[in-house]
Amino acid sequence: MRFVMKKLWTGLLACLCVALGLSSYEYVIADHAAAQEDAEKAACSVKKCDDRHGMTKLDQSPFGQTFEFTWRNGTVTVHCVRKLWLMGDRSCVVER
Repeated sequence: MRFVMKKLWTGLLACLCVALGLSSYEYVIADHAAAQEDAEKAACSVKKCDDRHGMTKLDQSPFGQTFEFTWRNGTVTVHCVRKLWLMGDRSCVVER
């Protein structure tokens, strides 16, 4: 019984490591152009995109991405994550 429990915990830990590695690749290493586009759309819901603006900050972690867009009269911070951590649609929320 002890051997089976040890194998079960080892397998669970291996799956967790693979999931964290995939998440790191998705949020940190892979191309984030689509996420940046979604984040900019979310930021433009708060400020007018017709005005000149640019991305001034990007924070990436295995759990999501945070973008900061700056206009002449203010800054908007947007946090993007996938709904099911590794899978699902990406959602971007303006932080207030």
